[in-house]
Amino acid sequence: MNCETCGLTVCPAGCPNARPREAVFTCAECGENVLEGEGAFRIGEDVFCEFCVENMHFTA
Repeated sequence: MNCETCGLTVCPAGCPNARPREAVFTCAECGENVLEGEGAFRIGEDVFCEFCVENMHFTA
C-alpha cells in the first residue's frame, strides 16, 4: 500500500509518515547514537560517528 502523502511504499525521511530511524550504534568518542542510514567508521572494536572521525587530529 502506498503512502497517501508521498506516494511511495516506503516513506523517505522527509515524509511526515516516515518511521523514525533507529539507533544502530553508539559513537565511542562522543556517545551520540548513529542512526540507520548515517555514516559511521569501525576502528578495531569501536564505532565512531562521521563528525568525530572528521575532527580527529593527532601529531606523529
